[in-house]
Amino acid sequence: MRILTLELGRTTRIALLIGINAGLLAVIGAAFCWQDWQYSLPTPRPDGFVQASMGSSPELPPDLAALRHPGRPLLVHFASSACPCTQFNLDHVRKLSQVFGEDVDFVVVLDSRPEVAARDFENLHLRMPVLIDPEGRVGAALGVYGTPQAALLDSSGRLFYRGNYNSSRYCQEESTEFVRIALTALAAHRPLPAMPKEAFLTYGCPLRTRAGS
Repeated sequence: MRILTLELGRTTRIALLIGINAGLLAVIGAAFCWQDWQYSLPTPRPDGFVQASMGSSPELPPDLAALRHPGRPLLVHFASSACPCTQFNLDHVRKLSQVFGEDVDFVVVLDSRPEVAARDFENLHLRMPVLIDPEGRVGAALGVYGTPQAALLDSSGRLFYRGNYNSSRYCQEESTEFVRIALTALAAHRPLPAMPKEAFLTYGCPLRTRAGS
């Protein structure tokens, strides 16, 4: 009888551990699915937000204009260290910088508060100039209100592309590497090829923005 009781106790403990582990996995899975669903929705457009049209020559804030070399294209990468979507595409941004960095200026725009900006940029591990923009002046000028997104200006300062990096949040779908496609076309002096709507519909995390531009 004592042996049977011990065996039952052991079986109960094992079943309890299995139940706890299954519960934890279910919670983790639900949290991941919630996050995945949340960031697959379009980012709400701020009230009164006006976007510069493609092909226009937006007036850049002086601190951004100072980081651009005259006569060179400029890619502005909008980032937020607190946004999971930003973290997912860091390797992709680094790769684009390595491939196109000799001919295109790359600048990171962070919407961090000044007191935490240095830490936030350090967490991104991106070796390119950074501009801290807690008021969203750059986003307002270029028509960007979410992250991760890019705005690409040609050598004359015209808005060549503005939108998402990829239809996949992990930037693993080669056929929809929208920013790479835009950079390749710009380097070849070709117009921006036709792209699907998911290239331009803002997804991800909202940025601090100044309404109107």
